[in-house]
Parts: sequence; structure tokens; C-alpha cells
Amino acid sequence: MATQPLAGTNAAWSLYRQCAATSAFHKSRLESLTKISLWLGIAGAVIATASSALSLPPDAIQSKILGAVGSLCVALAGVAATQAVAGNRDKIWVQCRGLGEALKSSVYMFCASVPPFDDATRAVALSQRVENALKDMSGLELRADDGKKSAPGPLTVDDYIKVRVDDQVTWYTQKAADFQKKADFWRMCSFAGAALGAIMGVVSILYSLSPWVALLATATASITAFVKNQRYASMIGLYQATAIRLRALKDQWLDSGKTDADKAERASLIQRCEQTMSLENGAWTAQWSQQPDSPQTMTAKTP
Repeated sequence: MATQPLAGTNAAWSLYRQCAATSAFHKSRLESLTKISLWLGIAGAVIATASSALSLPPDAIQSKILGAVGSLCVALAGVAATQAVAGNRDKIWVQCRGLGEALKSSVYMFCASVPPFDDATRAVALSQRVENALKDMSGLELRADDGKKSAPGPLTVDDYIKVRVDDQVTWYTQKAADFQKKADFWRMCSFAGAALGAIMGVVSILYSLSPWVALLATATASITAFVKNQRYASMIGLYQATAIRLRALKDQWLDSGKTDADKAERASLIQRCEQTMSLENGAWTAQWSQQPDSPQTMTAKTP
């Protein structure tokens, strides 16, 4: 495989990398702020419940400190939840990811010289896609390309399978595994909260633990809503299915005994692979374009 990018791919690749950097930035901020909101809300509710359970006099210094800290946690949780989606951060993340992946696909098809990038006007066709993407993202503040990944050079079918298909299969597989770990962790948190709440509900027959039971129920509901909004199950299924489809296309090609000399079959393979990834990108965009449930900030009365 050639190490130098092809002339004609510079603009498209640069814009793709800027879209990827912008998408990654907003995704990171959205995830971190959402988690901060969740944990601050839970912490504020715990402090408020503890203050109430201790039956401290309203004018006691301990009561005032706990009340102030609890109220601060809940207030900051609300701020974090608001900032998570401020400036349409969630929409920018989804839009940049979708546009960036479409440009990336165009560059790989260009480098592999498959339709519509297989004749003398292919640079014009690629430039037109860049112009269309720029129009779609008009008004967006794109982040700079980190320069860590350069565009591919001319691609044989073997090169394409290695740097595009195999790379994406690895990415989809690892991402699905990461999401599975996260889903398992949060489900365990929900289960632990529900189980502890049930135990405390029984114990509260003898001891007054009803405020803590209510707190655990609210915390469990908040965690469940958080997991639902992350769409782990649907994303795991989507990534696993896409990886399997790409493997199947690669297997069909290897079993066929075809080579680069078989132009029509070669072009068909690459187009089908790109279409498979495009379908994943479209399904991903559709999933995250749906408005998630509003972040729930846990509240509790403080003395």
C-alpha cells in the first residue's frame, strides 16, 4: 500500500478529520457532564436524607453545613445536566459524526478507484461532496485535525480489505465489547440499588428507614434512565451486526478467487462494504437523532 495520500483527497480527508475531532469533543463533554449530573444528584440526595435522618436541630451548625452541601450538589447537578446539551451539543455530535463518516467513505472509494470515482472527473465529484458537506455544517465551529491519521494512498483490493474492512471490523467489535461492559456495570448498580432497597424495606418494619428506601428507589430509577438514554443494547446489536456483515463480504471475496484484475467484482465488493458501513452510519444517526429522555436531577428536601 502506498504511504503518500492521493492528490485530490486532501480537502475531503481534512474535513473528515475535523468532523471526527469535533464529534469526539462534544461526545466526550456530553458523556462526562451527564455522569457528573447523575452522581452529584445522587450525592445531594444522600446528604439531604442523612441530614433528615440525624434529626439535627435546624439551627445546628452541622444541619446548616449538610443542608448547604446537599443543596449545592443538587444545584451543580442541574448545571451539569444543562451544560451537557448546551449549544445543541448532542446534535452537533451526531451531525459531525454522520457527515465525517460519509466523507471518509468517499475518500476510500476514491483511493480504490471505484464508481463514482473511477474516471477523469473523480476529483470534481469528490470536491462536490466536500462542498455539500460544508453547506450542511454551515455555522458549526469545527475543531482542528490532530494530524495523527493521514489519508490512504492508492488501494488494491487487498489493501482495502486490510486498512478499511479489517480496521472497521476491529473497531465495531471492540466498541460493542466496551458498551457491553458499561451496560453490565450500570445494570449491576441498578440491581444492587434495588436489592438493597428491598432489604431496607423489610428492615424498616423494625427501624425507621423509609427515607433511605425512598432514596434508593429514586437513585435506582435515575440510573435506569441513564442506561436507557445511553442506548447500549441497540448500539451493541448494530455494531455486532455490521462487523459480521463485513466479515461475510470479505469471506465471499476470498472464497471467490477473484483479484484486482476482475474490475467489476472488485468494484462491487468495495461498494457493498461501503454501503454496509453507510447503513450502520445511517442507523446510528437515526438512533441518536431521537430526543432522549430529559436528564433527571435527583432532589430531596433539606432542613
